[in-house]
Amino acid sequence: MHLDLQSAHFGVSKLHDGLDLEMFAHQVESAPAIDDFRTIQDAWIVRDRIFIQFCMFGSLCESFSADEISANYSVLCTEQRKQQAQLAGFAAALDRFEEASLRHRCLTPKEQRAMAILRMHHAALSVVTDICLIKCSETIRSISTERFNNVVDQAKSITTSLKEIAPRSTPRRPTLLMETGTIAPLFFVIAKCDNPGVRQRALKVLKSWPHREGLWDSQLAATLARQMMFAEAR
Repeated sequence: MHLDLQSAHFGVSKLHDGLDLEMFAHQVESAPAIDDFRTIQDAWIVRDRIFIQFCMFGSLCESFSADEISANYSVLCTEQRKQQAQLAGFAAALDRFEEASLRHRCLTPKEQRAMAILRMHHAALSVVTDICLIKCSETIRSISTERFNNVVDQAKSITTSLKEIAPRSTPRRPTLLMETGTIAPLFFVIAKCDNPGVRQRALKVLKSWPHREGLWDSQLAATLARQMMFAEAR
């Protein structure tokens, strides 16, 4: 499941089979309620569910031209609002879980890092969801630059914290993770944000921690990101 979920980033997951506008047109208009999380694993499961919807909807929007988005705006906007509501509910559930956990002092350092990763994922998914129906670069820049910069800040903080806990005898962070961590959000920042400073910061953080997260390889992602930026600058 983890690898198939991550492969959705690349459009090769079975999640994309039969993907078209009709599947969203016939879905319910309201987002499902998000129950309180009892464990950090509950939060990851809900994150996965939201991420599946994000990948499917985001891929469809990416394939549409501005005219196609305009022609189908009612259906697309309804789905966008549903996903925005899910993300808002997810953030609220995270807040409640963290507040309850801190009150009972039951979050381990590892779980605290997991919370930080989940919040970074929420921030990245939220900004990309908010701009998915916009094709104007200037509009995207005006509403998303600071939010993309915030995602980079969170990724940098997570990367730094992992380096700080590495054993002194082996001052290295983990080199293989099965879950999505910082690579995909940083790559999304570089792909979606056109602010050179923010993109360079994201690339620097991406290169600072050589590792794999399932199908994602940080070094390969950094290479692709550099090539993307170089091609756009020509």
